[in-house]
Amino acid sequence: MPLTIETYDRLTPELVDTWRRLVPDRRWSFFSTPEWCQAIWRHFGRTRAIRLLVARDDGEVVGLLPVWVRRMNQYGAFLTVAELFGSRRGDYGGPVIRDEEGPRPEVFTELWEAALDLDANPGTIIWPNLPAESGYVGALESVLDRRNLTWERRKGECRIIPLGDTLEETMGEWSRNLRKNMRRYDRKLGEEQGEVRLQVFETAEEARAWLPRFFAMHDRRWEDAGSPGTFSEQARRDFTIELAEKIAGDSLHFSALMVDDEPAAYWLGFVSGGYLLGYKTTFNLDLYSYSPGKILIKYLADEGIHRGWKGIDLMQGDYDYKSGFTSEAVTTYSYTVRTRPTAPAYWWLTRGRPLAESAAGGLVFRARRLVHRLRRGRS
Repeated sequence: MPLTIETYDRLTPELVDTWRRLVPDRRWSFFSTPEWCQAIWRHFGRTRAIRLLVARDDGEVVGLLPVWVRRMNQYGAFLTVAELFGSRRGDYGGPVIRDEEGPRPEVFTELWEAALDLDANPGTIIWPNLPAESGYVGALESVLDRRNLTWERRKGECRIIPLGDTLEETMGEWSRNLRKNMRRYDRKLGEEQGEVRLQVFETAEEARAWLPRFFAMHDRRWEDAGSPGTFSEQARRDFTIELAEKIAGDSLHFSALMVDDEPAAYWLGFVSGGYLLGYKTTFNLDLYSYSPGKILIKYLADEGIHRGWKGIDLMQGDYDYKSGFTSEAVTTYSYTVRTRPTAPAYWWLTRGRPLAESAAGGLVFRARRLVHRLRRGRS
């Protein structure tokens, strides 16, 4: 019997359970879970439609693809797009396919074809951050080329810190200067500021109690650099609190580098496929000279070795500090596809916005700061 695709326009508890069981145990899989996607859908954008595509092989569910049709915010010119998973807010967009014995391009292809053909598709569809290591990049691009569609691909990179059997072995792979400075700063922080230790917030109650302090520290760091704080919008705070409470005790890893009883740096992330993912991190600007964010990674590496983690994923973002920890990187590809002759969102995302940002220079950035200040003033 050939593969069949079923389309659902609402999520029942049974479908969510099926989805959860189908997510593969991969490093990149957390951003393909129903917990992540549903939290994104509830708090960001104006949802126009949700479709869940389910692939069956001889009656057995072997693959699933969630499609979210939403209206973008002002930076998306309020245009409508279809995005897979939880939009580009997730650092990975890995397929939900039962492929324990290796990639199944026939399942992937059928799901991708069905997503392109959805009636709810407004003409622009986005597959964000498909991991090259998933084995499905070729299958995706083959479908696009066979259909003669217009599309763009953007390359991303995530740095991975492998964990050895001991902390010394692990740190031996880091740059010599980094090892030397980290030991010095760690010792100096303890001598001058207080006892240094790692504190992990294990429960939903602990996460709820400490997240407001994390938000404030994170926003202060970015506002000091002249950028609107990530958590200055209530939707972002509500999303993070809901997600953390829902996955506490399971996939959540929320911890802090403590100096006596005060946090010097935070790590908010997830454990997926045996790796610690760094979703949002920050540090106390008053302790900048001690490099508390880097010291925290050292303590997390030690914690991960004891917990049996395979590594620490620093995820998307080309930041200089990452190269000192590791040269190991994995590639992702984000696809923006035009599926109709008239697709204003495709033009805006691939041509209009890049041109506007290039022409305006710092004007766009200053406008964002102004909007941020006005919102803070009203609140």
